[in-house]
Amino acid sequence: MLFLCCAAGLSVPRAIAGPLEDGIEQYYYKRFHTAAMFFEEACAKDPMNWKPHFYLARTLEQLREYEAAKAEFEYCFRLNPFSKEGRLAKAAVLELASDREKRKHVAEDPMIVQQALRLINHQSADLKGRLRADAE
Repeated sequence: MLFLCCAAGLSVPRAIAGPLEDGIEQYYYKRFHTAAMFFEEACAKDPMNWKPHFYLARTLEQLREYEAAKAEFEYCFRLNPFSKEGRLAKAAVLELASDREKRKHVAEDPMIVQQALRLINHQSADLKGRLRADAE
């Protein structure tokens, strides 16, 4: 999978070439859990290299682990803020934050749930009363 790294214009240090390349290959085949494992291994071998952190963040996004992905993107941005990938990481952090706000449902508020239940009970009692009146 060295081809994918070279095609993306990435130079991979020898110490992490194996896990990073394996992770990219697994990501390509949509084996995200395995890819995350390889990217975590690459991050552990060279924690100051932003590339495995960036790929791990993208993989975590696919796994819908948004908070972990956000943390990895932030770390990637702190390691290399002025590169293209640093800007992409910053944009991804902002996008994940806005997506999180969009995913919040109004119905999660207990007061709204209680109001909805009261309304449903009231409507069903009204309907029950009308059905009884019609039946008599």
